[in-house]
Amino acid sequence: MKLEDYIKNRISIINIYSKKNNIKLQKENIYKGKFCENIEYNKLINSYIEIIKDNNTAEENELLERNLKTLKVTRLPILQRCFKRKYTSKYLVYKNKIILNEKVMDSLGHELLHVASTNATCKIIYSGFMKFDSIGNEIGRGLNEGFTELLTNKYFNKKDISSYQLFETNIASYLSEIIGFNKMKEFYFSASLESLIIELKKYDNLENIIKFIKNIDNIKDTKQILDCYLTLYKWRALDLKNKYNKNIITKDEYEKLVLDDSRIYPAKLYIMTCSTNPITDEMKEEVRKRL
Repeated sequence: MKLEDYIKNRISIINIYSKKNNIKLQKENIYKGKFCENIEYNKLINSYIEIIKDNNTAEENELLERNLKTLKVTRLPILQRCFKRKYTSKYLVYKNKIILNEKVMDSLGHELLHVASTNATCKIIYSGFMKFDSIGNEIGRGLNEGFTELLTNKYFNKKDISSYQLFETNIASYLSEIIGFNKMKEFYFSASLESLIIELKKYDNLENIIKFIKNIDNIKDTKQILDCYLTLYKWRALDLKNKYNKNIITKDEYEKLVLDDSRIYPAKLYIMTCSTNPITDEMKEEVRKRL
């Protein structure tokens, strides 16, 4: 069964109020353990863990508490440290292990957020907004990496965004503006892509939502970028309309926000593409026509 079909099946039975992927964990304190042989690294790891804990609710820390009990952190092998200078740290989900590159220490927070949002207790792995299995099928990697980097910047005051994740991080940021940052965070730390999709069904059908998520995973051309951008714009417009209908915002505020969006989204689209995939004037004009 394809992962997207698996997700659809889960959504068909999931309770819309379920927020925990049926995870049942006992409440307990964050585990302060020895993750590696280096004492200073252990201090640093534990300080990062405390930052995550302080920024999260008790419920959002449940997966972190479980995974810390068996987490190991090892240094990148010396030969790779010499020849792979751009190699970032990496979280190996199946082994619950972080391979740490000392030359890129600011990536430690990013990998610990993966630890804090991963449920690897069944054949299909749940990690933030990503689902994957042992034979290579996956969905949600792009959105998951984007939101993880967004949280890394917020929690650990990381000033720059990795260039290869700039598009994904911007997408995650704009999406959190629509549904609310706290809801995004809640779904992420309960490893529930399904809950996010259910929330997005307020704005679109299931097929379009799955397409949007898969587009972020496999950006190959400007058309896919444009599709992601226009989907976000449509959802944002529907969200504003809902707020206007519920008297959360006034008519003047609604019209101003929609007008402002029509002006600034072409600029946001350009930012999302990065310098490696520039948008032409013709593409920007096509965006304006379709707004």
